[in-house]
Amino acid sequence: NSDYASGEFSAIDFTYTGSDNPIARIATKITSGGTLLSLGTSDNYSNGITNEALNIDTNGRVTKPNQPAFLAYHQSSDLTYTSGDTLAYAYELFDVGSNYNTSNYTFTAPIAGRYLFSANANAAYDSSLNGIPRAYWKINGSNVANAIHLRGSDNTNTGGNADGLEQRSQTVIFNLAANDTVRIDVGANKWDLFGANSFCGYLLG
Repeated sequence: NSDYASGEFSAIDFTYTGSDNPIARIATKITSGGTLLSLGTSDNYSNGITNEALNIDTNGRVTKPNQPAFLAYHQSSDLTYTSGDTLAYAYELFDVGSNYNTSNYTFTAPIAGRYLFSANANAAYDSSLNGIPRAYWKINGSNVANAIHLRGSDNTNTGGNADGLEQRSQTVIFNLAANDTVRIDVGANKWDLFGANSFCGYLLG
């Protein structure tokens, strides 16, 4: 078969009546380092194979070139966020699929599935503000389940002369529909972010 990539593939194609183009493909590729196994799919029957959806390399590792994944982080300066603010992870190290928005600090699920997210931030208790520092996971702008959130210490727990600044982290798995959004909003008191803080996520399946 010479229609797939550079022509180095030998393939088994799946077709349907009425078209000469394949709608799915299992292919092997010969390279100088060994052979690869690839699965191809189509998002347009008239165009044939449009996606190299999954690869197994020469060592048996499985890669998914189109799997949504991102890592966002805060700028180097230390900034404070209070109740009602979205935690601002405004820079990206990578973003497969471009599903994280650095302007509103929100991830939008491109497809339905189970997604893993992890984030860290610095709870910064301020006695002049109400409540213990809390930062809530939001799906489509609403609290998740039993208001799952990152929680900081109050001043009582960190000593009378302490400011309560403590880094908190949390990892969650959410079952999302296509176009669901995920972000983290401050619910009470104060949170600080600086360059060491990050927010990441990817599609499990």
